[in-house]
Amino acid sequence: EPSPLVWVRGDVYEISNDICHSRRIKPDQGNVGILAVSPAAYIAYQYPNRSVVDIKQISVRTGDEASRVSTISHSHLGGEPPSLVLFSPDSRWLLFAREHYPVMRIFDVASGRLVHSLTTDTLTVVTACFSPDGRYIASSLDDCSVWLWDIDDLAGAGACIAVFTEHRDKVEHVLFSPDGGQLISGGDDGRVVIRGLRDMVKGYA
Repeated sequence: EPSPLVWVRGDVYEISNDICHSRRIKPDQGNVGILAVSPAAYIAYQYPNRSVVDIKQISVRTGDEASRVSTISHSHLGGEPPSLVLFSPDSRWLLFAREHYPVMRIFDVASGRLVHSLTTDTLTVVTACFSPDGRYIASSLDDCSVWLWDIDDLAGAGACIAVFTEHRDKVEHVLFSPDGGQLISGGDDGRVVIRGLRDMVKGYA
């Protein structure tokens, strides 16, 4: 299996089994903006003055660009580039969101096909994360709330199954515990909230 990739200040590094060794990987030449990196050696990035995001796979062995997997247009976000891009843990899905746009989009990495549109009313997404199994997404919004989404049904639009309102200021961080059973958030109000989802959300698996 490929070594894990780490994104540091716009560059991508391979971390080998020897924790003291790393190797810089460049996806292409020129002024390229790297948006997200997946553990399976997929990189989402864009060139200046292009209204698309390219998803390409990198050869971890050589550090060279191996192939273009798919291309996603900014038109899915009202013509503007995304401000938040995330791969799911299994590299199957790619999430797009942007400031002042009340919809998160989820795409199939292999085809670039739009599979979900998650509407947040009139609210802007601050940050988001996938659960370890890729079934759920947690997002913090600009009203200080945290929303939990179930995206398991590919035929549907994705469903918000819970809204949490413990914070009183902007929520900058959300993450799931390694087993997916807890959702943790940290806000500018100085609070860290840990939620037991299986106890708090009916049907959460």
